[in-house]
Amino acid sequence: MAITIKIEEAMAQPTFEKSMLVALFGALGISAVVAQADLIGHWFGFEASSAGVQPLGNPRLFFLAGYTLLSIIAIFVARLSRQQLTMVKWFVFLTAGIGALLYGFAYASTLVPPDASAIIGLVLYGVGYLGTTLFLYCELARLKRLSIALWAIAVSLFLKTVLGDAIGSTSSGATQIVITALLSLVSLACLGAMRKLNHPEYLERYRSEPTIGAAEKRNLVYLLVAVSVILAALRGLSHLGLWGEGYFGSPVASLAGYIVVGLMLAGFTYATIIRNSNDRMLIRFQPAFLVLIGGFLVYALKGNLFDPTALEPVFSWLMVAVELFGHLLFWAVTLTAMRTTRDPVWKFPGIINATYGIVAIAWALVLLYTEIGEGVLAIVAAFLAMAAAIRPLSRKPAESTIIGSSSPEAPDGTKDSTAPAQPVKEHESIGEHIAQCYHILAQQHGLSPRETDVFLLLAQGRSRPHISTALYLSDGTVKTHISHIYKKFGVHTREDLLTIVQNATTQGQAADTDTR
Repeated sequence: MAITIKIEEAMAQPTFEKSMLVALFGALGISAVVAQADLIGHWFGFEASSAGVQPLGNPRLFFLAGYTLLSIIAIFVARLSRQQLTMVKWFVFLTAGIGALLYGFAYASTLVPPDASAIIGLVLYGVGYLGTTLFLYCELARLKRLSIALWAIAVSLFLKTVLGDAIGSTSSGATQIVITALLSLVSLACLGAMRKLNHPEYLERYRSEPTIGAAEKRNLVYLLVAVSVILAALRGLSHLGLWGEGYFGSPVASLAGYIVVGLMLAGFTYATIIRNSNDRMLIRFQPAFLVLIGGFLVYALKGNLFDPTALEPVFSWLMVAVELFGHLLFWAVTLTAMRTTRDPVWKFPGIINATYGIVAIAWALVLLYTEIGEGVLAIVAAFLAMAAAIRPLSRKPAESTIIGSSSPEAPDGTKDSTAPAQPVKEHESIGEHIAQCYHILAQQHGLSPRETDVFLLLAQGRSRPHISTALYLSDGTVKTHISHIYKKFGVHTREDLLTIVQNATTQGQAADTDTR
């Protein structure tokens, strides 16, 4: 009752405050479900179950089977409406809790074959885990500002480390299993609060005017696949790689560890993702890939660069921070894809998680059944991250969707900003006529070719983020061009500029009608 009253009070608060509350509930919900996975894989409450399953295969393989299965299904059910997904929501949250109980108590009951109970529990938990995260992240994607959603994810990844250590180190084995199952209800409650506070119209508004074309969408799919492969490699090399191999807890379990990891994660997030959120699609994630490359190289060369024993705490903290940052990048790319296209909301999360699941299964099998060293795998993963980081440099910018071009083409194929505007012919369409009016206005006010590009989009009512993406310019550069355009037109606001454009277009249409 108290939570309901607080939510109703929050509904009356300004949009920004409600966005912060949505982000807070999102961080708590995600931290609960991710801590749940850490407890199942790495704490002594599930030790007996893990030991029983090991002869059949590492427990994480069965978890990944359920995870990958739902990822593939998500691609095909992506067109379901938000209302139709309500029943799916209850199914996945209950499945996560039931799966955790079946696996945790599999070898303590004689009602069903223990091996069957454990494997079914792991598969069900994989399904429930992915479904839970999809619902929570899709709700974060509806926030007005992407930066708030990204900070919420960063906080959730830090909190899950603290939460998992706290539950694992203060409770008995059976209590750990029960608490782990109940964490699904915590995530469900957080999702309910997010849905009451959130404004889904923001996401629909962004998706009604996609800022990327077909070429950029192909690049985005490439980026999704690349980051999922890299995360699978990073996850496989971390202390959380395989389940139940005698490792209980986190190397961060100290005040100093929490502080260092938290600061590194916050620094990586701000410096490589938040600051570059207005750059064009592929370039904005390049600095983040460089962080992952550095982590892989340090892991591969640690024995040659320094004594890993003497610096073990610092090395472990660094690798935990890089692993957490890999998860953040994984979902940052996913949320970006969800917000910049008209494709069904679950489509891109389905693609990236299915790829991750398949690669993670292959990676685990390589570690389990081959003699390939982890250092070699780290070098391979670093190469993949480097390929993803430098690929934008070899790509030509996609055509921007502007009515008309910034200037006519000269015979050699270059833009000729000095060519005079051609008169409107009788067979020209209305769109071509309007574009011609825009060009005449740009020439009359002395706009440069690049300022003309920006002006053409401004005249169409495009937002600054759209212009930034369409023209492959940083947000700061677009702001500078807009300021110059306002100065040359003698206006101070977008509304004043659009009034001049509308009046000129109307007069041009009337004059053209008189001559026909």
